[in-house]
Amino acid sequence: MKKNNLDEVFKQAQELLGDKENLFDTIMDAIGDLISIQDLNMRIIYQNKVMKRVMGNHEGEYCYMIYEKRNEICEGCPVIKALKTGAVAKSLRVGMLPDGTPNRFENVAAVLRNKKR
Repeated sequence: MKKNNLDEVFKQAQELLGDKENLFDTIMDAIGDLISIQDLNMRIIYQNKVMKRVMGNHEGEYCYMIYEKRNEICEGCPVIKALKTGAVAKSLRVGMLPDGTPNRFENVAAVLRNKKR
């Protein structure tokens, strides 16, 4: 690439990364993994593009009802473990795809903290 083209690409990248909200969405949507963020009550507050494509948009609903078709928090839930310990927690799970097909997956949970915590 010519220097002028590289300068233009660099400028476009800087503009893309300049807006922090846009940066978050850009990174989350570029990741090929299914990602969701739950609040302390296990309600889904965010899903990346891949998660929405595979599971559907379920923001505001309880994760255990959507991902594992349960009526209560899953036994051995790594999100609960991460919240209690503050450490990353992992668990092999069997969830359900929207069509009812069982789906094996690894659930990796980490606590997101604000600047105060």
